[in-house]
Amino acid sequence: MENRDSIEHKFRSSFSDFEPEPPSGVWENLCHELHPEPKQENFWLRITGSSLVPAWHIRRYMALAGAAIIFFLAIVYFASNDHHSIRGHAYAGESRLCRGVAVLFRIADKLKPWDSVSHYRSAIIDDQGNYKFSRVKRGTYLLRISPEESSETAKMFMPSWFDQHESPDSSHVILLKADDVNADVHLLAKRRFAK
Repeated sequence: MENRDSIEHKFRSSFSDFEPEPPSGVWENLCHELHPEPKQENFWLRITGSSLVPAWHIRRYMALAGAAIIFFLAIVYFASNDHHSIRGHAYAGESRLCRGVAVLFRIADKLKPWDSVSHYRSAIIDDQGNYKFSRVKRGTYLLRISPEESSETAKMFMPSWFDQHESPDSSHVILLKADDVNADVHLLAKRRFAK
């Protein structure tokens, strides 16, 4: 038996439990097993922030909400079919009226005299003499056109009812049923300017 040096003996006993470091590739393989990558969350879980409600419930609720919105828009569309527009041009003599006001009155009476007349809406007449009332309910209406008070036209023409009438009793009525109405109005000249 070989006699070992006491220093060698101490060295061997001190480092008897030492194991060499494993190759570098081993740590990379073990790293994925010890620390797995987090799984991607489901789209519905990201929206709700909770896994308490299953994704198929959320899809069902979203489908019901979409159907409710479509149903609501359909109701609005069909309800708006009962509304039409009244539009036209206003004339002062041979030329179009530049700036004024169109006033629409609703009539509740069936026959003259008009006892139940109420203001419905007003509209601005633009520089080209155009006016328009949108989304007007079906019914019977009177229309009055007035030139802008500070304009030169107001000095020569008086406010007039549709079409070329001085009072609402003699005015033509606008009967709004199923179609839009185009009504041109000609202002009456004041007596001192009448030919």
